[in-house]
Amino acid sequence: MASAADNQKLERDLLRNKYKEAISDLIKALDSQAKAGYGYGELTGLGISLRSFDPDNEKFPDSTACLFRPMSSEEFENYSIDKSDLDRGAIDYYVDFDKTYDAPKRVKNASHSYTMRERAFQIYRHLQVCYLYCKTGGRETEFLDEISGWSQIKHDNSFLINGERLMEWQEDYDDPETLRPHIMLTICTGAEPKDNELLFSELGSIAQAIENRLQQKEFEKTSLFPGYFTISSVLAISLFGPRHGRLLQAHFNKSGMLKVLVSPIYKFLRRDDAPSELFLRYYTSVPQDGPEYQFYSDEEDTSAQHHQYVSPSPGSNIENIPPNKVHRPSSEEA
Repeated sequence: MASAADNQKLERDLLRNKYKEAISDLIKALDSQAKAGYGYGELTGLGISLRSFDPDNEKFPDSTACLFRPMSSEEFENYSIDKSDLDRGAIDYYVDFDKTYDAPKRVKNASHSYTMRERAFQIYRHLQVCYLYCKTGGRETEFLDEISGWSQIKHDNSFLINGERLMEWQEDYDDPETLRPHIMLTICTGAEPKDNELLFSELGSIAQAIENRLQQKEFEKTSLFPGYFTISSVLAISLFGPRHGRLLQAHFNKSGMLKVLVSPIYKFLRRDDAPSELFLRYYTSVPQDGPEYQFYSDEEDTSAQHHQYVSPSPGSNIENIPPNKVHRPSSEEA
């Protein structure tokens, strides 16, 4: 008679093989059907469930649909930026962030996609400045990036060498044996998404991140909770044209369906209106572990997730929340 440990191993191996097959099929399909974006019907055909979520819904972080619990607004209020700390490069992307919007157009013969991509990188650099310079006051200064449990993935971990902000969860440095497959990545692209679709860059990056984790030897026996196999959950911070961004979280469910939750699109046209606080709170989020998160049913979290997907219209700020004070790098770091 098989022991409980044997049954757990068998279930873990079956899930791993199911996920490997599903992600391999998805990547092959993307290779053969490459396009800028994939609509709801196309995603369903690819084995992907796309649903919206509202990061501003105060119930969402407490739901089992929330795979990455953001820092609370109350805790974030303790952090701010001292402009006197900023060097020239940091000033460009914080103090003068609004002025950088037209910079890509000054490049001779700049294409539309180049302009959109450069504006996406402007958001990335702005958030990096905020993340590195944002600190608490008082006698014991604490920087936002220092309290985060996220670390840059080392280049020998089979990911792209020049990945922008490709992070893995390493909360407890005294416990290196506990393997944590969760990933946070930042995507910068010149594409502009439409309602109810995923961009190729978003979907491809998420799929590649999960496939790479499944191929890594050190994650073959990953199990952060007894009796279950923990698949990599991915938090994607997607930045795109004309200077917008959104949050996505993705993971496989038990049936092999890739479940993706996507936030509304937020505008970063002006610093004072940009949702920098919201994105920084997710920069310092904590991955949620347990079968209740990995295998939650959609029906359980309808109230927490329900949100009509809306893309921003020119001049409208209804999707954005006011940021708190924020900021720290040099131009090289940004």
